Amino acid sequence: MRNMPSGGRMLRGCGRSLLVAVLAATGCREMRAGDILVQNARVFDPVSGTFAEPADVLIRGDQIEAVGELGSPGSGVTRVDAAGKYALPGLWDSHVHLSFLHLNGGDSAVVATLAGFVRNGVTAVRDVGGPLDTIAPMSRRVERGEIVGPRIYFAGPLLSQASRLEHIEAGNQALPGLSAVVESPADVDRVLDSLVARGARITKAIDPWDPVLFRYFVEAARTRSLKVVFDADLATSDIPIDTALALGVTSFEHSKVVWSGVLRDDLQREVDALRSSGEGAASAALQKRIMTLGDQSVSREKLAVLAEVWARRGAYLTPTLAFLDLLRDTTAEHQRTLIGIGGGFALM
Repeated sequence: MRNMPSGGRMLRGCGRSLLVAVLAATGCREMRAGDILVQNARVFDPVSGTFAEPADVLIRGDQIEAVGELGSPGSGVTRVDAAGKYALPGLWDSHVHLSFLHLNGGDSAVVATLAGFVRNGVTAVRDVGGPLDTIAPMSRRVERGEIVGPRIYFAGPLLSQASRLEHIEAGNQALPGLSAVVESPADVDRVLDSLVARGARITKAIDPWDPVLFRYFVEAARTRSLKVVFDADLATSDIPIDTALALGVTSFEHSKVVWSGVLRDDLQREVDALRSSGEGAASAALQKRIMTLGDQSVSREKLAVLAEVWARRGAYLTPTLAFLDLLRDTTAEHQRTLIGIGGGFALM
């Protein structure tokens, strides 16, 4: 039997969920009072992508102890018959903003939504933008078992330079602390230290950034063991995608624009010219044109090169395509379903 990896610990706060990392094990296993034995479950193997024949799952405390043919439960062991059911690794929702639940129903909405994640098999989420004073206590309540919910890996405030944060002021007014201005290395150090002190595992940057300061930010985050999430949503960004990958950005959010660096040569020349001129209105018009062209704006050769670099770096893309589809639907019914939409604050 292989040992349970540290990343496969059971989720605190949602009971002894079976939606966890799967082990391979056979043969009988000593059982103790207080153990839970789930029998006859078809266990999903994420490596092969298949469901095994019915087997037993032994849970001890907050870990899976064994999977296989484990025999009959002894005295004090709780037995669960899972015949006809499936056990699989817990799902992740990789892009959420849970703090906005407080604006749409208060604590009752928080409790109901977090429990809903677990009922639907989501045992971990990445919260990629919210006030520390809201998201850190929410995460602690789950960790302590005070409420049922997925484990929350949170980034805290959205970080950018002042020119960008003016566009999401509506969100900042609704939730003080949603965003933070960083204009110097000292600002970066101060904010990142506060994230570490409150339990953050990641930090999120939003375009635009000065390239020199962004390089400092990524390195400062690395020294604090914080993974960097980047919303590079401008075709004319001063941080090209290949540069961000080389610096060590681990995740890119949304897919609202085609990145500079994979554009057709003619469009790339326009982007380069606008980047040097700093003409905001012309930049917005070009970005809209690129978005309208869609995949016709892309050089397949450049994209293939980027894909190879991306794979080597082990970075991730969280496209949030379902949310982008909702944004395209302007009916009142759909707009009411969008948490945190208001004024200039639309998508983080």
